Amino acid sequence: MVESIDFTHAPPLKLSIASALPKGDRMRTMIDMLAQLGTSRFVPLRCAHSVQKCSTSMLSKLQRYALEACKQSNNPWLMHIDQEHSVSELLETAGKEESALAYADGMGGSLADRQFSSHDLCVAIGPEGGFSPDEVTAFAIAQAPAIKLGSTILRTETAAVAVAAQWIAR
Repeated sequence: MVESIDFTHAPPLKLSIASALPKGDRMRTMIDMLAQLGTSRFVPLRCAHSVQKCSTSMLSKLQRYALEACKQSNNPWLMHIDQEHSVSELLETAGKEESALAYADGMGGSLADRQFSSHDLCVAIGPEGGFSPDEVTAFAIAQAPAIKLGSTILRTETAAVAVAAQWIAR
C-alpha cells in the first residue's frame, strides 16, 4: 500500500560528463561519485590516447553503479549512461543539443569564471595521456572553451568529480 508520494523537481542545471574510462576500480568510483553529485548524464569518451575499451557489458555495469549510488545517496534522479562517443561524435551531438560544451585541459579559466550560453553543460575529460593535438584542435574549431581544474594534473576520475563538484557549487 502506498502511504505517500513525494514530488521532486528536476535540477535546474544539468551536467553531462563525457570522459575517457579509467581502468579498474577507479571507473566504479568515478561513476559512484558523479551519481552522488547529481550528474545527469555520463558519456564514455573514446579518445586517441584511451586505454580502456567500452563494451555493452561495460555500459550495463556503469548503469548498475549509477543506480547503486543514487539509492545510497538518496538521489531521486538516475544518471543516464550513454553509448560511447568519439570526440568527433561528441562534437556533432553537442551541436544538435541545447547544452554548452567545454573540455578540461590545463589551460583556460576555471569553470566558475566561465559564462555559458546554456544552463546545461557537457564537459569532456580526456584520458591519462590527455587529449591529442587533433582533439584539442577539434574542440577549438567547435568553439568549446578549455577549462582549468586546478594547478595540478588530475587523474581522469578526479577531474570528472572536480567538474561535478564545481558545477553544483554554482
